[in-house]
Amino acid sequence: MMKQIACFLILFALSGCFRNNKQKGLVYYTDFEGVKGWTQTLFSKNPVHSGVYSNRLDSTHHFGLTLKLLFREISDKPVKKVKISFWAYLQDTTTKGKLVLEISDFHKQNLFWVAKHIEDYVSKPNAWTKVNLEFTLTKENISASDNIISIYPWNVSKSEIYIDDTRIEFVV
Repeated sequence: MMKQIACFLILFALSGCFRNNKQKGLVYYTDFEGVKGWTQTLFSKNPVHSGVYSNRLDSTHHFGLTLKLLFREISDKPVKKVKISFWAYLQDTTTKGKLVLEISDFHKQNLFWVAKHIEDYVSKPNAWTKVNLEFTLTKENISASDNIISIYPWNVSKSEIYIDDTRIEFVV
């Protein structure tokens, strides 16, 4: 009987290793190897910060992978802050890119839009640099449950930008 219980516990513990990790709650992450729940994007095998793929933005693919969620999918409590970290690779010093945080209501009317310049955080071209950004949501009711938050990189130049290992944390 003890052997059967021990075998059951071992199988139960191992079954957790094979479950799909669903992204939900306050932290979302992608290394561009598995992008379930994120929008379609252009992938590149070179350069990469980790794994096999990175997100490439170029003169014809201006927007990168987008995380788009209703606030009710994130938390029952109002979101006060969004912390974003990612690795960026810029081809040269003239490359211009932005990381955009956008909030719209149920009718897709823009309520909030802010962008931070990626090149302000990357001092060396042709090298991976970790970028840490923070956005504070001070406008009242901005994170109402039916409002939609979208977070995405935007290439505003003709040079290539590569993004990898993106982590987004919502602070309530």
